[in-house]
Amino acid sequence: EDVEAGQWCAHPVSWASQNGIVNGIAEGIFDPHASVTREQIAVIFSRYASTRGIDTSADTQALNTYPDGEKVSTWAQEAMAWAISAGLISGSKEYHEIRLVPQNSATRGQVAAIMMRFIRQVLPETE
Repeated sequence: EDVEAGQWCAHPVSWASQNGIVNGIAEGIFDPHASVTREQIAVIFSRYASTRGIDTSADTQALNTYPDGEKVSTWAQEAMAWAISAGLISGSKEYHEIRLVPQNSATRGQVAAIMMRFIRQVLPETE
């Protein structure tokens, strides 16, 4: 409802929604101007990988290797564990240690790094 036809992101949001890659933040609400969190990025890449036939199942115990692993939202745990296992997400140096900081906004640099890793490490599985 909040992505009007003709907006610059209308077609990509519609495509991603129709393909089960994004659900938005509530029924009919996408919030296209909001920042994206690190756990949301993990879910987006996991769902996209699934559309390409890539197995994204993962042991959520991988989250326990980070001091804040228990802070990953329930709905994002398997995707975050997969992103860690696939080498897409390796944590962020926070408070003098490597943490997941799952609810923090992903920086543009972090998203670029995750995308590059996804293209180089995950997509070749489908070729």
